[in-house]
Amino acid sequence: MEMIKFYVIMDYLQTYLGFLEASAVILGLAFIICIIRRQRIGWFFGVAQCIFSVLLFGELKLYAESGLYVLYALFGLYGWWSWSANQGAKVVIRRISLRVVMVLSCVGLVLSIGTGYLMRILTDSPRPFLDSFTSVFGLLATWLEAKRYLEAWHYWIFLNGVSIGLYIDRGATFYAGLMGVYLIMSFVGLRQWNRQ
Repeated sequence: MEMIKFYVIMDYLQTYLGFLEASAVILGLAFIICIIRRQRIGWFFGVAQCIFSVLLFGELKLYAESGLYVLYALFGLYGWWSWSANQGAKVVIRRISLRVVMVLSCVGLVLSIGTGYLMRILTDSPRPFLDSFTSVFGLLATWLEAKRYLEAWHYWIFLNGVSIGLYIDRGATFYAGLMGVYLIMSFVGLRQWNRQ
Protein backbone atom coordinates (compact mmCIF):
# COMPACT_ATOMS: atom_id res chain seq x y z
CA MET A 1 0.00 0.00 0.00
CA GLU A 2 2.84 2.39 0.84
CA MET A 3 4.44 1.62 -2.53
CA ILE A 4 1.21 2.52 -4.35
CA LYS A 5 1.07 5.86 -2.50
CA PHE A 6 4.68 6.50 -3.45
CA TYR A 7 3.94 5.89 -7.17
CA VAL A 8 0.81 8.06 -7.06
CA ILE A 9 2.84 10.89 -5.52
CA MET A 10 5.63 10.46 -8.09
CA ASP A 11 3.09 10.43 -10.95
CA TYR A 12 1.48 13.63 -9.62
CA LEU A 13 4.86 15.28 -9.26
CA GLN A 14 5.83 14.41 -12.83
CA THR A 15 2.50 15.76 -14.11
CA TYR A 16 2.85 18.91 -11.99
CA LEU A 17 6.42 19.50 -13.19
CA GLY A 18 5.36 18.90 -16.79
CA PHE A 19 2.53 21.42 -16.47
CA LEU A 20 4.82 24.03 -14.92
CA GLU A 21 7.49 23.53 -17.55
CA ALA A 22 5.08 23.52 -20.52
CA SER A 23 3.28 26.65 -19.28
CA ALA A 24 6.56 28.49 -18.74
CA VAL A 25 7.83 27.50 -22.19
CA ILE A 26 4.69 28.70 -24.00
CA LEU A 27 4.64 32.00 -22.11
CA GLY A 28 8.39 32.41 -22.66
CA LEU A 29 7.97 32.09 -26.41
CA ALA A 30 5.23 34.71 -26.39
CA PHE A 31 7.51 36.95 -24.32
CA ILE A 32 10.54 36.83 -26.61
CA ILE A 33 8.51 37.27 -29.80
CA CYS A 34 6.88 40.41 -28.40
CA ILE A 35 10.17 41.81 -27.05
CA ILE A 36 11.90 41.32 -30.40
CA ARG A 37 9.02 43.19 -32.00
CA ARG A 38 9.39 45.86 -29.30
CA GLN A 39 5.81 45.32 -28.10
CA ARG A 40 5.10 46.22 -24.49
CA ILE A 41 2.68 43.29 -23.96
CA GLY A 42 5.72 40.98 -23.99
CA TRP A 43 6.52 42.04 -20.42
CA PHE A 44 3.11 40.70 -19.29
CA PHE A 45 3.89 37.29 -20.78
CA GLY A 46 7.32 37.42 -19.18
CA VAL A 47 5.91 38.02 -15.70
CA ALA A 48 3.44 35.14 -16.13
CA GLN A 49 6.29 32.89 -17.28
CA CYS A 50 8.25 33.83 -14.17
CA ILE A 51 5.50 32.66 -11.84
CA PHE A 52 5.59 29.16 -13.35
CA SER A 53 9.38 29.16 -13.50
CA VAL A 54 9.81 29.99 -9.80
CA LEU A 55 7.77 26.93 -8.88
CA LEU A 56 9.51 24.70 -11.43
CA PHE A 57 13.06 25.61 -10.48
CA GLY A 58 12.28 25.27 -6.79
CA GLU A 59 11.21 21.68 -7.45
CA LEU A 60 14.39 21.05 -9.49
CA LYS A 61 16.61 22.42 -6.68
CA LEU A 62 17.91 25.23 -8.86
CA TYR A 63 17.44 27.77 -6.09
CA ALA A 64 19.35 30.64 -7.67
CA GLU A 65 17.31 30.17 -10.86
CA SER A 66 14.12 30.17 -8.82
CA GLY A 67 15.16 33.36 -7.06
CA LEU A 68 16.23 34.78 -10.38
CA TYR A 69 12.74 34.35 -11.76
CA VAL A 70 11.29 36.22 -8.78
CA LEU A 71 13.59 39.09 -9.71
CA TYR A 72 12.76 38.62 -13.41
CA ALA A 73 9.11 39.16 -12.51
CA LEU A 74 10.00 42.42 -10.79
CA PHE A 75 12.10 43.45 -13.79
CA GLY A 76 9.13 42.50 -15.97
CA LEU A 77 6.97 44.97 -14.07
CA TYR A 78 9.73 47.56 -14.45
CA GLY A 79 10.00 46.76 -18.17
CA TRP A 80 6.24 47.20 -18.55
CA TRP A 81 6.45 50.58 -16.83
CA SER A 82 9.63 51.64 -18.64
CA TRP A 83 8.28 50.79 -22.07
CA SER A 84 4.91 52.45 -21.35
CA ALA A 85 6.43 55.88 -21.99
CA ASN A 86 6.16 55.16 -25.72
CA GLN A 87 2.34 54.96 -25.54
CA GLY A 88 1.94 52.50 -28.39
CA ALA A 89 4.90 53.66 -30.48
CA LYS A 90 7.87 51.39 -31.13
CA VAL A 91 10.44 51.34 -28.35
CA VAL A 92 13.59 53.36 -29.08
CA ILE A 93 16.81 51.32 -28.84
CA ARG A 94 19.98 52.72 -27.26
CA ARG A 95 23.67 51.69 -27.05
CA ILE A 96 26.26 51.63 -24.27
CA SER A 97 30.02 51.76 -24.62
CA LEU A 98 32.34 48.77 -24.60
CA ARG A 99 33.90 50.15 -21.42
CA VAL A 100 30.55 50.04 -19.61
CA VAL A 101 29.94 46.51 -20.88
CA MET A 102 33.35 45.43 -19.51
CA VAL A 103 32.68 47.00 -16.10
CA LEU A 104 29.23 45.38 -15.92
CA SER A 105 30.72 42.03 -16.92
CA CYS A 106 33.42 42.23 -14.22
CA VAL A 107 30.86 43.13 -11.57
CA GLY A 108 28.67 40.27 -12.78
CA LEU A 109 31.55 37.81 -12.57
CA VAL A 110 32.44 38.82 -9.00
CA LEU A 111 28.78 38.58 -7.94
CA SER A 112 28.46 35.19 -9.67
CA ILE A 113 31.44 33.75 -7.81
CA GLY A 114 30.25 35.14 -4.47
CA THR A 115 26.70 33.91 -4.97
CA GLY A 116 27.97 30.52 -6.14
CA TYR A 117 30.06 30.15 -3.02
CA LEU A 118 27.06 30.98 -0.82
CA MET A 119 24.88 28.56 -2.77
CA ARG A 120 27.48 25.81 -2.30
CA ILE A 121 27.58 26.36 1.47
CA LEU A 122 23.91 27.06 2.18
CA THR A 123 22.00 24.80 -0.23
CA ASP A 124 22.02 21.36 -1.78
CA SER A 125 22.22 22.84 -5.29
CA PRO A 126 24.05 20.38 -7.56
CA ARG A 127 25.48 23.17 -9.77
CA PRO A 128 25.86 26.21 -7.47
CA PHE A 129 28.37 28.19 -9.53
CA LEU A 130 26.73 27.62 -12.90
CA ASP A 131 23.32 28.29 -11.37
CA SER A 132 24.64 31.54 -9.90
CA PHE A 133 26.42 32.59 -13.09
CA THR A 134 23.31 32.26 -15.25
CA SER A 135 21.22 33.98 -12.59
CA VAL A 136 23.46 37.00 -12.04
CA PHE A 137 24.11 37.60 -15.73
CA GLY A 138 20.44 36.95 -16.51
CA LEU A 139 19.52 39.82 -14.21
CA LEU A 140 22.10 42.03 -15.84
CA ALA A 141 20.78 41.18 -19.31
CA THR A 142 17.18 41.77 -18.22
CA TRP A 143 18.08 45.18 -16.79
CA LEU A 144 19.80 46.12 -20.05
CA GLU A 145 16.77 44.90 -21.99
CA ALA A 146 14.34 46.87 -19.82
CA LYS A 147 16.51 49.96 -20.38
CA ARG A 148 16.36 49.23 -24.14
CA TYR A 149 20.10 48.69 -24.65
CA LEU A 150 21.11 46.70 -27.72
CA GLU A 151 23.93 45.01 -25.78
CA ALA A 152 21.38 43.00 -23.80
CA TRP A 153 21.20 40.61 -26.75
CA HIS A 154 24.94 39.88 -26.56
CA TYR A 155 24.48 38.69 -22.98
CA TRP A 156 21.40 36.68 -23.90
CA ILE A 157 23.16 34.88 -26.73
CA PHE A 158 25.86 33.61 -24.37
CA LEU A 159 23.51 32.91 -21.44
CA ASN A 160 20.96 31.00 -23.49
CA GLY A 161 23.72 28.74 -24.80
CA VAL A 162 25.03 28.03 -21.29
CA SER A 163 21.52 27.53 -19.91
CA ILE A 164 20.78 24.74 -22.41
CA GLY A 165 23.41 22.55 -20.74
CA LEU A 166 22.29 23.48 -17.21
CA TYR A 167 18.65 22.60 -17.90
CA ILE A 168 19.51 19.34 -19.64
CA ASP A 169 21.64 18.42 -16.62
CA ARG A 170 18.67 19.03 -14.29
CA GLY A 171 16.16 17.16 -16.47
CA ALA A 172 14.23 20.22 -17.67
CA THR A 173 14.32 19.19 -21.32
CA PHE A 174 11.47 21.43 -22.49
CA TYR A 175 13.15 24.38 -20.83
CA ALA A 176 16.43 23.42 -22.51
CA GLY A 177 14.52 23.44 -25.80
CA LEU A 178 13.13 26.86 -24.94
CA MET A 179 16.68 28.09 -24.35
CA GLY A 180 17.61 26.72 -27.79
CA VAL A 181 14.79 28.74 -29.32
CA TYR A 182 15.82 31.74 -27.21
CA LEU A 183 19.37 31.36 -28.51
CA ILE A 184 18.18 31.56 -32.11
CA MET A 185 15.72 34.34 -31.29
CA SER A 186 18.48 36.29 -29.52
CA PHE A 187 20.36 36.50 -32.81
CA VAL A 188 17.13 37.65 -34.47
CA GLY A 189 16.55 40.19 -31.68
CA LEU A 190 20.09 41.52 -32.01
CA ARG A 191 19.63 41.95 -35.75
CA GLN A 192 16.19 43.58 -35.40
CA TRP A 193 17.23 45.97 -32.64
CA ASN A 194 20.50 46.77 -34.42
CA ARG A 195 18.51 48.06 -37.38
CA GLN A 196 16.98 50.65 -35.06
